[in-house]
Amino acid sequence: MKNWETLEADENLILTTHYTPGRAGHAVKGVVLHHNAGNLDARQIYNVWQTRQASAHYQVAADGRISQHVWDADTAWACGDWNANLDYISIEHADISSSPWMVSDATLDNGAHLTAAICKHYGLGRPTWMVNVFPHSRFSSTQCPASLAGSQNAAYMARAQQWYDHMTNGASAPTTTNNTTQQEDIDMSCALMIRNDDTGLVYYWSPETGLTGLSHPDQMKVLEAAGVPLMHASKGAPWWMRAQQITDLVQAKTLAYETAQTKALEAIAKNAGADPETITNAVKTSVNAALANLSITLTNQAKNIETTTDSKEEN
Repeated sequence: MKNWETLEADENLILTTHYTPGRAGHAVKGVVLHHNAGNLDARQIYNVWQTRQASAHYQVAADGRISQHVWDADTAWACGDWNANLDYISIEHADISSSPWMVSDATLDNGAHLTAAICKHYGLGRPTWMVNVFPHSRFSSTQCPASLAGSQNAAYMARAQQWYDHMTNGASAPTTTNNTTQQEDIDMSCALMIRNDDTGLVYYWSPETGLTGLSHPDQMKVLEAAGVPLMHASKGAPWWMRAQQITDLVQAKTLAYETAQTKALEAIAKNAGADPETITNAVKTSVNAALANLSITLTNQAKNIETTTDSKEEN
């Protein structure tokens, strides 16, 4: 946003159709939230609304960039209810995932900031859910705005109120959310397909294996049938890079654990009178093959020593 105080967007792509000039004498009463049901940038949503009988005042892309498509003083065709169209400013938000629906941290933060700025600019008071901020589903039969009325609603509204307090009374600005996954939070069983909407390339990704490009559309169909969710990405929201960062963490953790196992078994082997190199090679082969439980018995003429190592880290 170029100017939060004056509501000057990063980019103005004003529609030439599918909106109504003026508001028929209605004053702005609040904000209505929507989602794209897709991951669209400013130009893409503009092209949709130029050819479809629908529109909204603002779009917040996955990278947080805000564009304006209908002037505030005019009526967007957004809510499926004419009086709501006349009374509210509608904000669209790009999704980065469809299973489940989810917006990026940048979209959530800047969408909430824009909501707060609109409430301040028009004297609507502190953003409050179902008072001056509403879901599209409040006015018509729809699941829109998906996560913004569900799993991400509390975070969105908390952020909107924090931005409003910052803009009106100088309270501290909200801290930016860091969505980098920590090692202890990684679900080793998860997997995703990540589609680069700029190029059309689809990757299969898991924390253990990293990114693998899919070479045939049928591969995507197989993964969809297996329940692997699809996440949309783009140059502005390069989620494949974040996914690879998680893989780097996982692989570093695995390597560190394997190294610790190896050193421990070398020490045990020496104490037992066995050949450390033989034991080390056996451990590496087993860990690399399965990363599963290992049971190794070390024997010399005097005594038997049995030790079991578990590849799952104890917390």
